[in-house]
Amino acid sequence: VNSFEQLCINYANEALQAQFNAYVFAQQQQEYEAEGVPWQRVEFSDNQQVLSLIEDRRSGLLTLLDEECMLGQGTISGFFTKLESAQGANPNFSVPRIARETKAFTITHYAGPVTYDLDGFLEKNNDTLHPDLVQLMQGSSRALLNGFFETAAPDVGGRNGQAAARNRGARKRPETVSSRFRTQLHGLTDEISSTGIHYVRCIKPNAAASSSEFDAEMVANQLRYAGVLEAIRISRAAYPHRMPHALFVNTFAPLFLLEKGGARRRAKGAKGDGPDARHLEEDRVCSKDMLEGLLPGEGGGEGYWHAKTKVFFRPRVHERLTHRLKAALGKAAVIVQAARRRQVAVARLSLARAAATALAAHARGFVARRRFVRRIA
Repeated sequence: VNSFEQLCINYANEALQAQFNAYVFAQQQQEYEAEGVPWQRVEFSDNQQVLSLIEDRRSGLLTLLDEECMLGQGTISGFFTKLESAQGANPNFSVPRIARETKAFTITHYAGPVTYDLDGFLEKNNDTLHPDLVQLMQGSSRALLNGFFETAAPDVGGRNGQAAARNRGARKRPETVSSRFRTQLHGLTDEISSTGIHYVRCIKPNAAASSSEFDAEMVANQLRYAGVLEAIRISRAAYPHRMPHALFVNTFAPLFLLEKGGARRRAKGAKGDGPDARHLEEDRVCSKDMLEGLLPGEGGGEGYWHAKTKVFFRPRVHERLTHRLKAALGKAAVIVQAARRRQVAVARLSLARAAATALAAHARGFVARRRFVRRIA
């Protein structure tokens, strides 16, 4: 039976999936459009309707649940009636006929439909403690104990700032589990958004927790519901690698110099002397010349696209250039090593010749002196 705890878990999964969609799909598409890169738009499933169903400030499930908890005589039946009235038209919300008497409902999450039993929702959401006990624990001198009873900061910024601002003059309401969980979840997603995001998807190979079984259908469903297939489709349909012009020039200038004999031109935007418009244009022109020399006939989207501020590479093109760069640097390193070894060998030979000459002179002098002594004797 799925209850309030499972709803909170699935709500967190929905929020993280929405962030994954925004980062992997929406931001990439916006970047392509801003850079003027032609590509085929990929449609992806958006779970914003499910998030609105759960967290909307006016008619969301958690909002209606908090309102019912604030009533002195709030009941599961009253909450169920309000929820069905507010979300009945939402395609992701439904009430199974067999579950209507037991006050259950179904939400179609991005990973599939889940039916929740409302039994115990109000009690679990209230989770009330006596105010004196909370105040006592907050006054503890032990930071760990004090932290367990911290009052979550009101959600006055970000996506819910306007709604919170309208309620500043209202009477302060007791904090519920859902409101605290929602505030913490928004703080988590905001903190993740401010970092360099890298996603790791964990896939269960089978439902039996066996190390020797692989359920292909189960794995495919997980990849599909987690948005991994759409991410792969975007990468294959577009440009998975991109580099600013200055970075490209400074990275692959040695390859251009070694293979084409071109003179290296300093990339202004990557040297800390100010990437102004003139420097950016110089880097752009320089990167275009290098691309035409290193990848002839692959421009215009065949292997790369020379955009406004970046170079976009098709799959495996960037790896090919990197492999060529490593090979060229390896050959150059061999040449440098050979030259250095020759220099050391020539120096040693010169020293050996000088030593041999000196030794021979001393030997001849010694022999000549002995012969002279014998003659005069």
